[in-house]
Amino acid sequence: GQRERRYLVVEPSARFAQDTEYFGRLYYWLNNGGAAKLLGYLLRLDLTGFTPHKAPTTRALIEEKLASLTVVNQYLLEELSKPRPFIGQHRLCSKKLIRDFITYAESIDRKFSPNQAGSIVGKAMKRLGVEAQGRSDRGQGKCYELPEASSLRASFAQSLDANVSDIFGEYLA
Repeated sequence: GQRERRYLVVEPSARFAQDTEYFGRLYYWLNNGGAAKLLGYLLRLDLTGFTPHKAPTTRALIEEKLASLTVVNQYLLEELSKPRPFIGQHRLCSKKLIRDFITYAESIDRKFSPNQAGSIVGKAMKRLGVEAQGRSDRGQGKCYELPEASSLRASFAQSLDANVSDIFGEYLA
């Protein structure tokens, strides 16, 4: 999944980059009791509420997760980033969704058979909390009754342990 256990991206400030005077003072401090002072500070630090298994959410972490999305999640991100995802449809038939996903995948040089795409898309929609209705062997096949776009965006962001605004920006949140 896209959980942060694989990522911890820390961006240091560029403020002191290449500042030899700053690093000279820092090394002097470290070598003259600074390390012991740091240890003392850390030993007294109140860790109430600290969770060692949850990386802090930073912009860099969000960008790393987005860069590592699966093809189906890339497709969903692109759709959900539109003001009217899925052309504003409230009912989306799986056959069309699968065709659109295959077209998207081909645009980024990825190939999926209709059966593969159907399985991948079905699982992704289920993760978003959208269940298929109907039967694949009748009429338009299975269809999805889509909730409001804001609800889909919230589910997608939650799957990445992120806020909606971190993924889609303020105007779509």
